[in-house]
Amino acid sequence: MEIKTFTLTTADGKRNVKLANHLRKSMYDKIANILKDNGFDVEFAANGDIAIKTAVDEVSGDTFYTRLAVSFTSKDLATKATRKAKEKDTAAEVMPDLFD
Repeated sequence: MEIKTFTLTTADGKRNVKLANHLRKSMYDKIANILKDNGFDVEFAANGDIAIKTAVDEVSGDTFYTRLAVSFTSKDLATKATRKAKEKDTAAEVMPDLFD
């Protein structure tokens, strides 16, 4: 895919929010179509996240989704947000493979 050039900064140095939202929505649609074309069952959540049906709980019958939220940013990709450390779960449990 060719990366296109747009004027994303307004004359006063702020981000053009209307254009940024349009580009972000375009990417949501493109990502959803790529996933659908590759056999994934994709929906959009009420908040706009892409929701991929991933698993069904054998006990409750609840469907679980992998949700993707797309952000549109110019932040440095090498920068990582710092988060408060969580306690690690030390219980050893065999995890199933989704794709076997």
